[in-house]
Amino acid sequence: MLKALIAGGIAALTMTVAACGSSSSVPSAVTITFKVTGSTITPANPKAVKGQKLTMVITTDKDEQVHFHGYDIHFDCKANTPLSKTFTLDKSGSFEMELEATSTHLTNFEVSPS
Repeated sequence: MLKALIAGGIAALTMTVAACGSSSSVPSAVTITFKVTGSTITPANPKAVKGQKLTMVITTDKDEQVHFHGYDIHFDCKANTPLSKTFTLDKSGSFEMELEATSTHLTNFEVSPS
């Protein structure tokens, strides 16, 4: 009887730990820091998941406006001064980021469905 109780307790504990320790869980918030040099942005292939709270931090090498299409968010950046905005990703898809004044394509930001 005692062995059965111990074995049952171990099995229940193992299932609880396995459920809590899933490596496929998506964080509810993410920060991505971008650096724009000329017409190049890093990271080059940003990705996030619909439903996440995203903080975008953008630093440019000169005064620039960076436009995040699809979400229609503009970052009026001053040279070498990080600018951050936080918002919830409520749409999935591939959204262009560009230098607004020259319509220069920087990257596509991928937001996967939740």
